[in-house]
Amino acid sequence: MRWPRGGDLAAAIELAEVLIGLDVYREPSYVLLMQLHALQGHSAGVEAAYTRCADALRAEFGIRPGPQTEQAYERITEELRRRWSLRPQRPGVRFAESGRGTIAYTVLGSGARVLVICTGFVSNIEIALEYPQLRACLDALAERFQVVLFDRSGLGLSERLLAASTPDALAADITAVMDHAGLARAWMFGSSEGSLGTMRLAVECPDRVQGLCLFGALARGSASADYPWALPAAAYDVWLNRLIAAWGGPVGLETFAPGQQDDPALRAWWARLVRHSASPGGLATILGGLRDADLRADLARIRAPTLVMHRRGDRAVRFEAGEHLARTIPGAAWLPLEGADHFWWCGESEAVIEAVLRFASP
Repeated sequence: MRWPRGGDLAAAIELAEVLIGLDVYREPSYVLLMQLHALQGHSAGVEAAYTRCADALRAEFGIRPGPQTEQAYERITEELRRRWSLRPQRPGVRFAESGRGTIAYTVLGSGARVLVICTGFVSNIEIALEYPQLRACLDALAERFQVVLFDRSGLGLSERLLAASTPDALAADITAVMDHAGLARAWMFGSSEGSLGTMRLAVECPDRVQGLCLFGALARGSASADYPWALPAAAYDVWLNRLIAAWGGPVGLETFAPGQQDDPALRAWWARLVRHSASPGGLATILGGLRDADLRADLARIRAPTLVMHRRGDRAVRFEAGEHLARTIPGAAWLPLEGADHFWWCGESEAVIEAVLRFASP
């Protein structure tokens, strides 16, 4: 099959979806869809197409896909792995030693400035880089920065047995990665729960933090009388138990990415990511730490240039939590954004990337 132009490929995928709609049990239509997603290098799309086929056949007939479909899936998946292995820009995984075991990290780009990205409550740097939408955003940042991605203690490829979930522990993970990579100072991009570690590092080690870019961030994990912009601890525990009960599937997308929650490719990739990020017990540790975190007393000590970005319709961290950070951190720049997606790389991600590049310019 020749490599088609982008518009032709999009039309072909739409046609494959029409064929599936006409007969949801016709396996060659799913094989076609897998092939088309493979041409995009979209492994999550391939997995989603195969899963849809398997689910439809199992629900109606109690059978698995036929041998030809199984062989096509295996062949396409192997070809994608081979293609990834031949890409010169595929980053290697490194391991930094910390007091609580090794921290896995990788570096994209080769700019003079460094941007450490500290994500939320799940992470697996290898699987994260497989999703085209996220990878495109990271590559855009890597045109100007050395972008450092890491799995915090307890998640992904990093040490899990000795995990602790506090802003101090996360700041220590960042320091270990920077020391191992030989980085004296860096810009920090902290999103969601990951913002707490970047802010703690800015307070305790101001010489290591060139500036902060915060997205969907918060100062306290649960509500109090003077901080009503979070779930009360009891309601938080109910939410956490629901996540644990559904762990292994595409949990929470209605909250984290409502604009794309029905996208089969995103659902397949996200389910795979959470399975490879943490066990249910590890999830309880990480999110239990967020529930108990409170950095409000330290915000006034942050001296690094700080940009606070928050989407007005964010369902995971309320907009008011971002406003609170912006007015409490000395000199912080405030950028309210439209949209409801909590994932910074979903929705209008271009606005986020442009804001970071503009704010962190020399």
